[in-house]
Amino acid sequence: MIPSTHLHFADVWRFLIIHVLQKKLSYRKNRKGNENHGRKKEKRPDFNLLHTKLIANGLTFDERKKVFTKMSTNHITYFYLLNGEAEKDLSAETPIAMLTFLLPLKGQNNILKVFENMIALARNLATSFEMKLLDDDFNPVSDQTVANYKERAAELDINLGNNVARRRIK
Repeated sequence: MIPSTHLHFADVWRFLIIHVLQKKLSYRKNRKGNENHGRKKEKRPDFNLLHTKLIANGLTFDERKKVFTKMSTNHITYFYLLNGEAEKDLSAETPIAMLTFLLPLKGQNNILKVFENMIALARNLATSFEMKLLDDDFNPVSDQTVANYKERAAELDINLGNNVARRRIK
């Protein structure tokens, strides 16, 4: 499931997706045992903090498309970070409950390396903003899930002729 956005995905023939989702609210019981009193405040990422953190990690914000991109010096897009909720832009005016990392495979020279950078940033954001890391089927991302994604990325690198991946697997 790819969120509808202003990006044109015609050139993205395959992709890897990771979601970072706001954790569910937790409730504390009051002295009488009733829930909802003393409810913890929602922890949604503030766009300005998110913007600062992502710019510090080498991403750029596309004002027109309302997405963040990580690009190479040759202007090859490594991955996108967009609002995971369909029809919503990333902006200071829009609440953020889910972020979606989208790694287009077409044109990549080293999918495994890009994925490793993307997952490191996704984990960092999940920790920083108290969010959950989920795969493309919205299942929690475990170390085994990451290992499976890395294996898939390495296989794709090999299929696309990336010799770096061949050396890493041997």
